[in-house]
Amino acid sequence: MQAGVTCAINRIVAERDSFIPILTKNIETILGAEFDVDAEDIDTKLGTLQDEIMRLASTKSDYDNLAAEIHRLRSIKQDTQEHNAKRQTKRQRICEMTEFLDMQSGIITEYDDKLTRQLVEKITVFDDKLTIEFKSCVEINVEM
Repeated sequence: MQAGVTCAINRIVAERDSFIPILTKNIETILGAEFDVDAEDIDTKLGTLQDEIMRLASTKSDYDNLAAEIHRLRSIKQDTQEHNAKRQTKRQRICEMTEFLDMQSGIITEYDDKLTRQLVEKITVFDDKLTIEFKSCVEINVEM
């Protein structure tokens, strides 16, 4: 398996001239920060609803529906923040892979556990091949 991982890393290094533009395009088109969901609108709506719930509470009015809406918006806000954090992590991983490829001057001659942990997200073992999924979302199949 170590030989397969080393082979996959070397394939990316050898083909870096084609991988770097793909990684850059992924950042720009799929993972660009402009596509992150903005939580500011949710915060504004939450503030308005919280003011309204305080007003209703002071008049002893029923505010169950309003409280449910606040709870729903808080859940949406948390999901939005998690979504944006995951996208940021992917952007960072793609940048790390690009930096690695830019700095790599030759092929890797032996397995490096630290490098593997830095670059590889998941290894799937099949009877006849390995599928190495890099943290940058690049996937390489290595025949066994």
